Amino acid sequence: MSLRLRLLLLLGTGVCIVWLLAAVWLARDLDRELGKTLDQRLAASARMVASLVEQTPESAWSDLDGPVLSAPAAEGIACRISTLEGTVIAHTANAGDGSASAPAAGFAYQTEDGTRWRTFTHRTDDLVITTSDRVDMRRQLIENVLLVAAIPFLIALIANGGALLWGIRRGLAPLEALRRAVGSREPDSLSPVDTQRLPAELTPLGRTLNDLLKRMDSALRRERRFTDDAAHELRTPVASIKTNLDVARRSEGERADVALGHAVESTDRLAATIDQLLTLARLDSERLSATSERATSAEVIERINGSLSREDRARLTVRGDASQETIAAPVELLSVAVGNAVTNALRHTKPGTPVMLETRQIGNAVRFEVDDTGPGVAPEDLDRLTERFWRNGVAGGSGLGLAIAAAIAERFEGAIDITNRTPHGLRVRLSFPIVTG
Repeated sequence: MSLRLRLLLLLGTGVCIVWLLAAVWLARDLDRELGKTLDQRLAASARMVASLVEQTPESAWSDLDGPVLSAPAAEGIACRISTLEGTVIAHTANAGDGSASAPAAGFAYQTEDGTRWRTFTHRTDDLVITTSDRVDMRRQLIENVLLVAAIPFLIALIANGGALLWGIRRGLAPLEALRRAVGSREPDSLSPVDTQRLPAELTPLGRTLNDLLKRMDSALRRERRFTDDAAHELRTPVASIKTNLDVARRSEGERADVALGHAVESTDRLAATIDQLLTLARLDSERLSATSERATSAEVIERINGSLSREDRARLTVRGDASQETIAAPVELLSVAVGNAVTNALRHTKPGTPVMLETRQIGNAVRFEVDDTGPGVAPEDLDRLTERFWRNGVAGGSGLGLAIAAAIAERFEGAIDITNRTPHGLRVRLSFPIVTG
């Protein structure tokens, strides 16, 4: 159901209910007031007849065996004049001329010959004057008045519905304009929509849409940068593999073995780079499972030791309190982040030189601190260590290790801090919140 139709139904139903209640109220009041007016007419007629009778000489009414006047019947009304004893001395043709006891003064309902009448009786010292209206004629008159009043009422109701429809269309015009503006865009257009002309109710929608477009633009930019960087980074090991295999194919003996060894090294580097690229793609997609296995710092250290060679494992010194608190991050990604920091330290430290990994719990977070005794980096390059594919000098690696560590820390509300040590070396601190409650 469209928003326009929904608003029309809701508002139209509400307006119809209000108008219906007003119509019922008006009809009841009109019926009551018309009844009062007709009753007042009956009473006025009776009093007027009484006034005329009082001006007639008494001799005109003496020695009468029957009514002196029998007036022609008028449609729907009747009048009768009788003595206090009930003797009818004057009447209209439809009022009857029998002698019966005089009715009580005031308004009443009477039925004669199957016809129901509304009567008013006025008493004087000598006479009783009764005026009557047929109830069905009174009802027909009231219904005719109500019908006449209902016609403009219905016309006003229809006009109100048209005005309501026009108002809804005009009110939803900015929303329709926003829909057309978004629908007419090119598929690759992610520029923000103009929210200056939007009404106050639609401004939050426009801002939310602009935020979505901004996030989509950032995601596409990351995607393009990732694709460009990946293509550039993979070109080197692929070219190296191809060159070494070509040399091995053309050579024999030791030279061929050396070329094949270089090809294997390039293949390993290519495989490691692809794994890291897949990890970055997984982080950028923001589709990580919320039910991934979580771990303690002790389990993270165990995984890191299991991934190192015997020589590197001998160089790694672990100290500090291996906390048993559960860290709020998947164990596999946590191991990748800390493991990348350890691998980076081992790569930039002279063979045989130890690398320190210290863990400790600080408040509601667990911190992993990796120290090496390498050359460190220039102070102005510290912030670039977490850039993708940035490498310090001619050092090996893909330039993704610390970038992945920083992305994992950001993804799980952690933090990374990289500083130079004194007198030389690098210190990488990774902090992750623990699960509370």
